[in-house]
Amino acid sequence: MLALAVGLAVGVVIVLANAKQAGRPAARKDGRRRFNRKNAVHQLAVILMIFQAAAVLWTLVTAGGADFSYANPADALANLAAGAAIYTTAAILGVGWTVRRNARQVCRRLGLRLPNRRDWLAGIAVAAALHIIASVGAAAWASLAAPDALERQTAAAWRLFDAFNSSLALAALFALLTAVSEEILFRGALQPVFGLTVSSLFFTWLHLQYALTPGMLILFIVSLGFGLLRDRASATAAIIAHTVYNFVPFLVSALPIG
Repeated sequence: MLALAVGLAVGVVIVLANAKQAGRPAARKDGRRRFNRKNAVHQLAVILMIFQAAAVLWTLVTAGGADFSYANPADALANLAAGAAIYTTAAILGVGWTVRRNARQVCRRLGLRLPNRRDWLAGIAVAAALHIIASVGAAAWASLAAPDALERQTAAAWRLFDAFNSSLALAALFALLTAVSEEILFRGALQPVFGLTVSSLFFTWLHLQYALTPGMLILFIVSLGFGLLRDRASATAAIIAHTVYNFVPFLVSALPIG
């Protein structure tokens, strides 16, 4: 997280310094944007993505992954809010807010709009479908892995879950903040330029709680689902799907059968 913050600070300076040279992103005939190696903003995005991916690799090599242990829920929420702020800021500055786009144009570029009936229905339906897929994948993972190996592989994910499982209100904040910030950055800002596969691979790699486990494959498939929803509907629909997807495990855990 610190690595991304430092990279973002450097990136803002570079973007502003190259604002006039950056120009508007190249677009295909269908109106969608694509990566332009001569575009300063796109070059910077690649540098920051490599920088953050390397930071994740460094964490894995030196610390064996992220700990996700917090002293109290307030610390967990503060860390979550800081990460969400960094992701969101990176996205809106990256697409040119205050430099070459106003707020309305930024929302259009990111695929954001006020949710309509189609967004709600598609978001909830996709979240349900992805939960079924993830559940099947998790069951297969559990059946193939030895119990002690499975415990080690899922320990970080369970610590993160427990950090926000003290109340449904805290869980809802977790679900909403992560969904909004991640969808704005990965699906809103990056996917139109780098494509569905690359943005989903980057999204998956940054989720340290699943690093180097079969959970990465499950998360990659889930990310593809969010990305397809962004393409077929909007980033708003992807945010709805992501929020529901994140919140359902906490809701189930709070039920008597959870």
